[in-house]
Amino acid sequence: MTKRGRKSSASLSVISNNGIEATERPKPPIEITDEQACDWIRITNSKPASWWDEGNCSALIQHVRHLSRARRIAQAIEKTEVSEDFDITEYRALLKDEETQTRAILSGATKMRLLQQATYTDKAAGTASRNAGKSTRPWSD
Repeated sequence: MTKRGRKSSASLSVISNNGIEATERPKPPIEITDEQACDWIRITNSKPASWWDEGNCSALIQHVRHLSRARRIAQAIEKTEVSEDFDITEYRALLKDEETQTRAILSGATKMRLLQQATYTDKAAGTASRNAGKSTRPWSD
């Protein structure tokens, strides 16, 4: 039978019989492209290795796919904007597609708690915002 209550700091500072267990970040799955794999690595490296589990890895697959699609749509928008035969209908459709991808990206990032707002409390965000403008301005010298 185990001891009830909190573990003592002494028992927490002792390495168990299993030794130190390292948690690895998940590797990019084979079903995503190289571009998406770069996003995968960048995102998984932005959080501790223990952040990732099977549940949010499937969401991350979709997230990196949406990032890739958003880039393609942005490239198509840029081409359309400089095209000599500008088609407003095509342009509006591309902008709508871009908005759809943006919403999917933000939704996925929010649900996986990747955004800064997910790590700040309201009070901490307010403090950071107030302190942001208090640095010495170069033109004030």
